[in-house]
Amino acid sequence: MYLFLSDETNTTQSDTVQFLIFGAMVIPMENAPAAVKEVLEIRQCHGYPPGSEFKFDTRSKPNNPATTSAPNCSTLLPN
Repeated sequence: MYLFLSDETNTTQSDTVQFLIFGAMVIPMENAPAAVKEVLEIRQCHGYPPGSEFKFDTRSKPNNPATTSAPNCSTLLPN
């Protein structure tokens, strides 16, 4: 069994925005706990408080100085 996670942006067409971006990832269920742990570590590293949106859209970023001056967390990303 797999976990399928997806997100989209620009779902409302307007005169200035005429595109849709859709992203997804598929994770084997046995890897889901490790993936959740890594996402939580990335959120914490960049200053996202629990329960805040963690979206592709940078306008949803928390108004928090830690999110703009966070340390380099690239070591948390898989190779």
